[in-house]
Amino acid sequence: MNQNQHTKIDPQERSYWLDKPGTLNLIIAVLVLSCIALFAVDFFYHKHGHFDFEQWPGFYAWYGFLSYCAIVLTAKQMRKLIGRREDYYESVDSDINNEQDHDQS
Repeated sequence: MNQNQHTKIDPQERSYWLDKPGTLNLIIAVLVLSCIALFAVDFFYHKHGHFDFEQWPGFYAWYGFLSYCAIVLTAKQMRKLIGRREDYYESVDSDINNEQDHDQS
């Protein structure tokens, strides 16, 4: 057997494809180009919607985008309503101490 097959690679030194600097830009570019292509294709086929506005070119793209924005903005407001302080939960150490105190009594 080759000696290189038995050498172990340190996980800290291993390089993954998502760690490379240009990968994120490539993923975003592919996503944007896909969205543009799908939006452009929407002009070239006949739709059979139940309502007139469903037949507008790009309707579902705009509907999806506006729904996404509404969900994000609603979640930001809900965070104010149901959010907790940073120190809301006690630390793990204090829970262990409380259990030990309870067991002794």
